[in-house]
Amino acid sequence: MIDLAQPIELPLAPMHCLCIFIPRDMIDTAIKGFAALHGQVVSGARGRIFADHMKVLARQAGGLAMEDGPAMADSCVALMRACLEPRGGTGEETRSVLDATQMGRARCFIDAHLAAPDLGPDMLSDCLATSRAALYRLFRPVGGVARFIQQRRLQRIHDLLCSPDEHRRISEIALTYGFADEASFSRAFKREYGYTARDARAQRGLQRVERLAGDPERLTLSPPDRMMMWGDWITKLAD
Repeated sequence: MIDLAQPIELPLAPMHCLCIFIPRDMIDTAIKGFAALHGQVVSGARGRIFADHMKVLARQAGGLAMEDGPAMADSCVALMRACLEPRGGTGEETRSVLDATQMGRARCFIDAHLAAPDLGPDMLSDCLATSRAALYRLFRPVGGVARFIQQRRLQRIHDLLCSPDEHRRISEIALTYGFADEASFSRAFKREYGYTARDARAQRGLQRVERLAGDPERLTLSPPDRMMMWGDWITKLAD
């Protein structure tokens, strides 16, 4: 199970992959604690039942009419809920699901307020109606609140620099997203991505492809001369 709003790392290995993409608004309303499934392999009978359902959909999709789409989507999400929703378990498991849900709310709030100058623990604590101590415990696995906010800001700036429609100066973008000066931003950006903001803008996204796909040497060849990798495929979906 992969939440495309969260970082992922996959091995560089040939594979046959059948994927089904569900819009986030459908998942968030249908499955409680879905964020807690990120990165997990759902095994057992429930996982096999849903995998078999995906295979049937892939085989029969060509015979479906356009008007069949809504009903098929609803039935797919309903089966997904029955097969994949976390079952009641120990107090620790319940807490894990609650933490994942709270983390999802926090991430959405942070992403919506990246340009807010006062974005930080106090603002986030008020939004989530939680104590600072609970907030720090929630963010401890990802390096803390401040570190997470900086990573999200750097990612937003990276996306802007890779966009052909963004023409503002790098320093102006950095100041918009909370960095005190261009020097501190440049150090943080280079530390995060291994290349400079100017490099990212000059390449207009090439560096992101390398970061997703893995070994830069293999990127000198293009499909069909080499097998398409996950990063190539994800990138093509955005074209």
